[in-house]
Amino acid sequence: MTQFKKEAAPWFGLHASHQQAMRRVGITVVLLTLAILLVSALPPLPETRGIAGYLPLHTLLETIAIVIAILIFAVGWHAYRRKLPGNLLLIACAFFGVGMLDFTHTISYAGMPDFVTPGSPEKAIGFWLAARSLAAITLLAVAILPWKPLAYTLFRYVLLAGVVAGVGCLHWLMLFHAYLLPQTFVDGQGLTRFKIYYEYALIALNLATVFILWMRMRKPQPYDAAGLFGAVCVMALSEYLFTLYAEVSDIYNLMGHLYKVVSYLFLYRAIFVLAIERPYIQLQAAQNQLQATIKAIPDLLFEIDMEGRYHAYHSPGSDSQPAYAAAYIGKTMREVLPSDVAQIGMSALQEAYKTGFTKGEYQLESPKGKRWFEFSGSRKSVEPGQAPRFVVLSRDITERKQMGLELAESHALLKAVVDAAPARIFWKNNELRYMGCNPAFAADAGALSPDEVVGKDDYQLAWKEQAEIYRADDRQVMDTGIPKLFYDEPTTSSDGKITWLRTSKVPLRNKDNETIGVLGLYQDITEQKLEKIVLQQSEYHLRQAQQIAHIGSWSFDLAGKLLWSDEMYQIYGVAPDTFALNVDNFTLVSG
Repeated sequence: MTQFKKEAAPWFGLHASHQQAMRRVGITVVLLTLAILLVSALPPLPETRGIAGYLPLHTLLETIAIVIAILIFAVGWHAYRRKLPGNLLLIACAFFGVGMLDFTHTISYAGMPDFVTPGSPEKAIGFWLAARSLAAITLLAVAILPWKPLAYTLFRYVLLAGVVAGVGCLHWLMLFHAYLLPQTFVDGQGLTRFKIYYEYALIALNLATVFILWMRMRKPQPYDAAGLFGAVCVMALSEYLFTLYAEVSDIYNLMGHLYKVVSYLFLYRAIFVLAIERPYIQLQAAQNQLQATIKAIPDLLFEIDMEGRYHAYHSPGSDSQPAYAAAYIGKTMREVLPSDVAQIGMSALQEAYKTGFTKGEYQLESPKGKRWFEFSGSRKSVEPGQAPRFVVLSRDITERKQMGLELAESHALLKAVVDAAPARIFWKNNELRYMGCNPAFAADAGALSPDEVVGKDDYQLAWKEQAEIYRADDRQVMDTGIPKLFYDEPTTSSDGKITWLRTSKVPLRNKDNETIGVLGLYQDITEQKLEKIVLQQSEYHLRQAQQIAHIGSWSFDLAGKLLWSDEMYQIYGVAPDTFALNVDNFTLVSG
């Protein structure tokens, strides 16, 4: 018995689609947090003093962060062609600016060559806070904004230009007007209150982003929400570390740079998954689904070029018998098909090349006799400069053809029977207009042929005076769905002649058992009606003569029952309702 995997229950309110990724992210964040607690609990180690001031190590860490930031930009910038969400482009452009600010922060560090102004902790911290602010605000924005594709391609250039202009303004402010900014570091004392509070403000922004992402992950999302969650969490830890150091060269400063690199890696992973890995996974899933669909198709499938050469082939069972494909691949239709069939195929390719689609039929000889095939083809999308190719499906319709022929024969036979029937036969639609009839009905309707009756109603035919009566019967049958069988009704012609008809009507239904019209037939029983009237009159005259002459009569039916006239009962003095007569109990007593 097939087992179905039950969807995982929500984990801390998270949707099942995020749970596995969040477990990995959660473990990493917990370990990084424990590392901070461990370092905070240890007593200060003199040998750690100055370790982060080692310029090559600081430059190395910052260079790694800058490279990752530029990779984030490169991946996100080119992702717009995949019609991915615009938030991806927002992250890309913002981290292009973050990368530039991190680069300036690196070359502004104490001990680095002068960049416009001498390097100093104050200058480096200024560019650091600018970069961190841009990153925190951007991640908060992408957590809030809906993830939808860009409406206009030009917006990407506007966004990038805005980021570059903003970063340029920050450089102008911090390089030429640094005196306007609050102090962030004092030699021998460490960080100022402004620097610490600003870091806490960035941490608050990050925590707000974390909360929003957590709420978003209660439902499926079109992006790697867990990856963004991890990036922001580690970024918050990095900001916290930069509230602890007393020197620009202590262990907290070094750990802050390391945590920043880890947060960038989280972010790059999230962007990479969304822009590159996920589309390829979706593409692979689509290809697998396509292959499964092709294998399930009971038809022949070909990929053919304009020369009629086969480039791909599939038929039911071809996977287990590769010889089928070998008989076609690399060959042309003229090489594997009869000339007349190949000509049909080449003409179909020309039509598909012009219109994009083609369809038709062809016939082939096989060991089982002649087989009919139906084909349909369409032009395949190809890369620019590549020769046109076509996908063609071919289906064996021999049985359908035979059924069609048998159905046509049955229809012809039925039509012959209906046309030859002396009864008048007709059928109407829901609007009570005639859809067809036999010649006998057409003649009564005053038409030369059944075709003249089709589409008309009763008001347009020979019995327009009684049209509403007939239509009322039709409506009753269609509304109730109950047939009305063998009822007699008179009709009067324009010259006053009365004709008696014996009519039956039944509802017409479609395959869904819905009433779509009415089918009726009738016979002219005027002569039978007249004969019955004459017979009734003769019997009446006979009874009158017997009563006058006081003469009785009797007869036997086929069952042997004795039938007496009224005079016989009077002669014998018995009442018809108290005396049953039959051959066995009847005795005639004379004299």
